[in-house]
Amino acid sequence: MDKAEGEIEQWRTRALEAETELARGTARVEGLDTELARGQSRVEQLEAELRLAGERAEAAEREVQLGQARVAELESEVEFGQARVVELESEVESDRAKAGEADAATAELEDQIEERESEPAPAAKAEDTEADDGDDDPETAMPAAELARLDAVSDGPHAQNGSGVSWQPTAKRTLAASLARESVWRNVLKETVQVLGSEGGWDTVTAWLPDESDRLGCAATWTAHRGLDRFEALTWDAAPKRNGTLLDQALQAPHLTWLTDIDAVDDERLQTAAAHGMSSALLLPVRNGASTIGLLELLTHDSIEPDAQIALSLEASALQLGRFGHLLSLGK
Repeated sequence: MDKAEGEIEQWRTRALEAETELARGTARVEGLDTELARGQSRVEQLEAELRLAGERAEAAEREVQLGQARVAELESEVEFGQARVVELESEVESDRAKAGEADAATAELEDQIEERESEPAPAAKAEDTEADDGDDDPETAMPAAELARLDAVSDGPHAQNGSGVSWQPTAKRTLAASLARESVWRNVLKETVQVLGSEGGWDTVTAWLPDESDRLGCAATWTAHRGLDRFEALTWDAAPKRNGTLLDQALQAPHLTWLTDIDAVDDERLQTAAAHGMSSALLLPVRNGASTIGLLELLTHDSIEPDAQIALSLEASALQLGRFGHLLSLGK
């Protein structure tokens, strides 16, 4: 009996120990399960980070490719820019050469004009002989004949009208200098109307060019003050018909046209000028050799009478302007 009880007690002890070991094992398993869960969570986190890193790497590769493409594009633009710089430098050198030639030509013509202005007026017969013996080249014969005629009209060293309009030698030199700075015909005309108006005392000056539709188009216009802004706007919008109008007659006339009372003339353009306070006009054709290439319209609110000296000076400047236009047309 005692022996059996001792064995039972021994088995109880072993059972308790086994239960204790089982409890410890269960706890260990639970701990391992927790660590395994944390490990799996960490693996998933690392996999997500790896995927993100891969996406970033792909994005970086795309940016590198875009950057390389942009670098290639910029290199192409730089090459184009360098080629353009070379081209522009060549154009600048060409323009400088043209300006130099034009400056020399205008200076020569200015010297001829001043020399003729300082000479005494020759007899009419002598004028005819000089014109007949001139250069046969149609591009130069007309200016020579015109200058000979202008010499006969010249009465004194200065062109001044009592109304305030004038065309002094200093103004002519200003015009010549402004022409030498330009190489585009419309820019030349813009400079011309500004110098004619500001230096000559006119209220408004407009350069008209004939076009293929048998009309006159405004190439440049200048006004002396803001009170003529509306008239300037109308001038830009205007396209006067030729077809025998007064402006067309002046364009084809051999010399300039004086209009002492524009309110009395039957011409739509000049009546518009009269409605804006203009009283007198001077219409000055610009010739390239024997052909007329434009018309300068000079308007003033003053009533002026024809003045031979102003006619001489302005027609000489118009010849100079036409010659300059001819040089530009030849690409010189």
